[in-house]
Amino acid sequence: MIRKGAHALLVRPGLHLNVATTSTSMDPEVEALLQGYADIFHDVPGPPLMGPVDHTMPLVPGAQPVSRPMYRLSPLELDEVKRQVTDLLAKGMIRPSTSPYSAPILFVGKKDGMLRMCIDYRGLNATTIKNHYPLPHVDDLLDKLKGLAYFSSIDLQQGYNQIRIDASDIPKNAFQTLFSHFEYMVLLFGLTNAPATFQAVMDCMFRPYIDRFVVC
Repeated sequence: MIRKGAHALLVRPGLHLNVATTSTSMDPEVEALLQGYADIFHDVPGPPLMGPVDHTMPLVPGAQPVSRPMYRLSPLELDEVKRQVTDLLAKGMIRPSTSPYSAPILFVGKKDGMLRMCIDYRGLNATTIKNHYPLPHVDDLLDKLKGLAYFSSIDLQQGYNQIRIDASDIPKNAFQTLFSHFEYMVLLFGLTNAPATFQAVMDCMFRPYIDRFVVC
């Protein structure tokens, strides 16, 4: 469960890299291993199963529901909203909402020319109590890799979306569209404490292996 753009490194100490053995093709044994566990990578419909940590959104005392008006979107962007919302509903990641909270949608261009739908949670984030769970420093992680030769960088598909939002906090992340009001049931980018929650999940899952052959 590693978010897009973040990595865990699996390492085996005491091994030396032989450049002559490197190849861009997949090792047959590795390919056979992946095929043997292919069922693990199948999409499971509905929200994720309960994990070690659910995302919570505690608010500062006296905070009131935040509702911000929609941003103007182009016809192309509106079509993309409908497409992505339909997909999210089918996957069980969002549901219709009657929440007093409401955040606007905006789009960010991706390298492949596609549009990434984002929710502007700056209003909600301003009233959220910050989670100060420790996040690793890149320099510290690199120090742990000194003298090692073999590295496996693992990236999870939609890692944030594999973490549930606590049921009592789901209405707080509601967002609006021209055709309806929805709320996420899974963690997503843009929420102020998302990195802290994700790191807590990673530490919990990998605790028996951290500093043995996992760095995260």
